[in-house]
Amino acid sequence: MEISYDSIIWSLRFAIGFQLILFGILSLFKNEHGGFYLAILCLIFSEFLLIKAFWDYFSAHPFLLLFFGGGKNIFIGPVLYLYLKRKLDQKEMHILKHLAFPAIFYLLYLSLRYLFPDFYQSYRFPQLALFNNLSNLGLGIIYSFLIARLYQQKLRKLIIPKARKNYLLLICLLMGFVLLAEVMTLTSFLTSDAQSGLLYILNEYYIQAFYLYVMVPAKLLIGLFLGLFCLGESNFFRKYLQQTKAVKGNQYMLGHLEEIEVALQQNLIQPKLYLNADLNLKQLAEITNFSSKQISDYLQWEKGLTFRAYLNSFRIAAFKELTALNQQQYFDIEGLALKSGFKSRSTFYRAFKEQEKMTPKKYLEQVELKEKNK
Repeated sequence: MEISYDSIIWSLRFAIGFQLILFGILSLFKNEHGGFYLAILCLIFSEFLLIKAFWDYFSAHPFLLLFFGGGKNIFIGPVLYLYLKRKLDQKEMHILKHLAFPAIFYLLYLSLRYLFPDFYQSYRFPQLALFNNLSNLGLGIIYSFLIARLYQQKLRKLIIPKARKNYLLLICLLMGFVLLAEVMTLTSFLTSDAQSGLLYILNEYYIQAFYLYVMVPAKLLIGLFLGLFCLGESNFFRKYLQQTKAVKGNQYMLGHLEEIEVALQQNLIQPKLYLNADLNLKQLAEITNFSSKQISDYLQWEKGLTFRAYLNSFRIAAFKELTALNQQQYFDIEGLALKSGFKSRSTFYRAFKEQEKMTPKKYLEQVELKEKNK
């Protein structure tokens, strides 16, 4: 029996699509660490993968089109931004400010397309399609900028390198897909009326081939990565499928991950208590009302770090902030290290080289070189 490319793609569509629905529902009900927004992203991408298989059924029920109809690309940027903000700040944001325009625009799009099909497909259709495409592309560019700034200013500094790579890949895949899809749609729209010549060849062969052999596999890969990312972010998955000897038996810690994280945010990170060179685990435990073991196990479980390495990550970030303010003009490396919370030059050098894979002196040379090239 010969297996065709289409049959493989459809099998993968169903497998990954239904897995995303399952992961999305799991994240939605657990609602942990921004799980609500992650669930929305999973459900949007599951719809991308499954919509064609059930289109005949959905198109006959206008109410179902509200949830399963096309045009949801416009939500990816705002929802991803809200997820990252929720993950970092641990507080509710102005959700309406980010979702109001996409929601209104999406409802308008559905109303015109499915409640007034004659008008939508009339002579005004090209203008409506172009406006829809440019709006999606514009919003995608805006949120790509906002997410890039959020990553540069907060995510890059607060997330450990191992986790940082996963978040960066998630951002690049989702926003890259949104922008590429809208550019491809715009190109297809601009060349659709061509009957001959270069534009005709571009639309007839290259755009269709690009969609079939690049965009469709890209959807599958992004869907697969999103599902794995969702599992990695789920405390449910970690608790029952990834227990390690380091935290096995500490069921209280496993059930209070978010409370411990909030306590660290409020008592350690926001007041910059890590700048105190004499701070130890016992003192922090007394301040946060969690035991030393619970905090230590939490850091090992969530961050993959010891308590000392966790403190040093913030102290190194403080050192970088001082160099960004050109404080190296007034203090030597040891002075900057002491101001950042380190007890000695040797401790600072060891911690910096372990995290940044270079010496502080080399880092300062790079900072000076960047300043000269500005």
